[in-house]
Amino acid sequence: MKEASHPRPQTPDPVPDTGDAGDAGAGVILHENRVNLCEANYSRWVVCYGGFSIEGYVTNNGGNRHIAGNHIIVFAIFEKTKRFDFYLFNPASRLLLKIKILLTMINTNNWRPRRLMLWGFLTVTTLFAYSCQQEAVEPLSVVDAVIEDAPAGAGSWSDIFWEGFGSSSLSQWNVTNRDDYNSSKCNYQSGQVQSNVSVDGKKALRITAKEVDANNNEFISGHIKSKSNWRPGWNKEIRFEANFKFKTRNWNNSVYDGIEGTNGAWPAFWTVNETNWPTNGELDMIEIYSKSGSVEGGSNVFFGWNTGQNIISGQENKWLSWDQTKWWSTYAMSWRNLRGANTAAMYLNGQWKASYNNNQYLNRFSNHNIILNYNVGATGAASGIFPNKNFDLKKESYMYVDWVKVRQRNIW
Repeated sequence: MKEASHPRPQTPDPVPDTGDAGDAGAGVILHENRVNLCEANYSRWVVCYGGFSIEGYVTNNGGNRHIAGNHIIVFAIFEKTKRFDFYLFNPASRLLLKIKILLTMINTNNWRPRRLMLWGFLTVTTLFAYSCQQEAVEPLSVVDAVIEDAPAGAGSWSDIFWEGFGSSSLSQWNVTNRDDYNSSKCNYQSGQVQSNVSVDGKKALRITAKEVDANNNEFISGHIKSKSNWRPGWNKEIRFEANFKFKTRNWNNSVYDGIEGTNGAWPAFWTVNETNWPTNGELDMIEIYSKSGSVEGGSNVFFGWNTGQNIISGQENKWLSWDQTKWWSTYAMSWRNLRGANTAAMYLNGQWKASYNNNQYLNRFSNHNIILNYNVGATGAASGIFPNKNFDLKKESYMYVDWVKVRQRNIW
């Protein structure tokens, strides 16, 4: 979400896919170089070096992704820990893919390592092959080298905030009473927010959005903001997570899962410091839009030097193109501060969806509160988001939030 006076950018920002790790190489030094593939099989690659070949199969959610010869193999070997990481990078799509690795022995000494001293404090031996020869090989072992969630040296997670909405109290939250930032058609009222509501065998928060003035197409809904706020300290990572789904009530009182069939729904899960927006930054884990029956969504980031003036354009990444709101889903963001460099990565049910590496801006973000809200419609500068200006949530629509948590760990 953001202020109404600044229209939402539409150009996605392609970023590396690092699986659940976000910036999986954080805390380690990576080096990259171009290599040829030893095999013509496009679901398989081989890198040969120093008496070994590395043979890998690209995987994504259990299925193979086809690869071609213009990929870059990115890998690093760490002398101290004997640990090595492997990545497959497509320079066209800028996707960094998960890799499983099979080690095989070959009889060759045609490749030489190169020693690099990077940043003056970590020595890495990197070994690259620029071409490979077909030779008889014998498999040694299979190494589970799917990219880890934890960077090298990362500590264990500890919970620093938890909300299960199992009581009627919302003592950890401020419930908002005002119009939405981007829609004068939506007024937030505390009566539209209830905790400890039974749904699907759970106790959850419920935000109810409903039309109250059909002649003027006006709605009431709910908005909550955490009283606590966070940002990662030096060499720390904070992970924000929430699990939620939606239901919609038809005019005949039948209820169905999701928001498909509505128009103008705009719920969101995001973090921000609202003081003098956007000078303290904003990170949107997920914003969801219903547009005359279809559903889409994605993540975004905002920052500006002056109040009301966002300077980061083209950052919206629309990675949701189906009605995920039908199911209980976990949306998450990992915000890392690795030696002063801040990055943020967004996830849906543990799967990476987008990353933001605008260090020159993210480094200036202050502590952020969590916001969960269910906006309806868009007016003013944001009005172009919904082509159909007749906003329709049927009789009413519900955002159910099972839980929200914030975790923290050391990453160096």
